[in-house]
Order: sequence, then structure tokens, then C-alpha cells
Amino acid sequence: MTKSQFLNFREIVRSAVETQHESEDILLLARNFRARAEEALVLADNLYSPRTQQMLRGVAATYERLAQQLERHAGDRDNSYS
Repeated sequence: MTKSQFLNFREIVRSAVETQHESEDILLLARNFRARAEEALVLADNLYSPRTQQMLRGVAATYERLAQQLERHAGDRDNSYS
């Protein structure tokens, strides 16, 4: 994943967090990122190039981190309304 692509993902997360999205919407985005991570891992497992496999695993790890960040934010948002 290039730096510009990663920054785009960060902007998506920031937008979801800074706007008035409900926790359910944020969790849906997190599930979407996690599904993309799984797809990247499947692709990596089916390739022969170690370099490409490593890149796709890096993409998957980034998606997973974004999903975790969104889930934490959704939990924080729910707790702040209690």
C-alpha cells in the first residue's frame, strides 16, 4: 500500500469519527475493512511472488488496524452517551 493510499484510508476513518455517524454505522465500516483484510489475505495465499504476498499482508494488516480503531471509537462513543 502506498503512502497516499494509506492517507486516503485515514481520511475515511477520520471522516467517520468526526461526523455524527452512529456507532452502528462505524461498526459497519469496521466490518467492511475487516472483510477487505480477509480478501487481501486470501489473495496473498494464492500468489507465488513473496514480495507481492508481503505487500498484500501489509494491506490486510492496515485494514485490520483501521477496523480496530473504528471499533474502539464506536465503544468510546457508546460509553460517552451512557
